Amino acid sequence: MRKFPFNQKGIEELQQLLHALPNSKLSIEILALRLDLRTWVKNKFDLTKDQLDFVNEMSNYLVDYAAIKSGNYLAQRIPVNFTVLECTCIPFKLNIAVKSAFL
Repeated sequence: MRKFPFNQKGIEELQQLLHALPNSKLSIEILALRLDLRTWVKNKFDLTKDQLDFVNEMSNYLVDYAAIKSGNYLAQRIPVNFTVLECTCIPFKLNIAVKSAFL
């Protein structure tokens, strides 16, 4: 299976593919997702370095929660709306001058 871009369009394309699977094959995907969400995401999506870092650094609590919720939605073939926030951070130097009223 090819990898999908990690954005709403890529998620929709993957969902269509997964939702079209027979129940037996969909169950295998759900089990894989629930057992190891990080690996499942890495295998299904073409991640940028920042996205990969995020997936690797997610807390285990978040991973467990996302695996349960995602698995439940997938089992019921409920569409998932996913928003990827992209941030281009520009490094800058902040100079603050503090003047005391007591001087």
